Amino acid sequence: MARTPDGPEQRAAAHTWLFDRTTHQFTKHPRLGDVPRVTSVHIDTVTQRLLWIQGDGTTWWSDVLRCAHPETTIAVPGENVYKARWMPRRDAADVGGVGRDRVRR
Repeated sequence: MARTPDGPEQRAAAHTWLFDRTTHQFTKHPRLGDVPRVTSVHIDTVTQRLLWIQGDGTTWWSDVLRCAHPETTIAVPGENVYKARWMPRRDAADVGGVGRDRVRR
């Protein structure tokens, strides 16, 4: 299970479920509930963008990351991605005081 920001936990299996920690009830995920072979679901806490991995064919991995809000796919050819997570954005203090405008490119 993966915790969502201020919301229910998500679970991926034959279906993708939301679990309400208050009522202890499962409900199908409104977007991914019946999507087969979902192995990973994550929500960006800032943008509320949904990210998930859906296994290709008979495998549990993929070389495509799928997003919603807006709908997008990100191809990573040749990779076997099973889990994906949004990483929190870092501010200048988190990277040793070096702001993005001062990072060498």
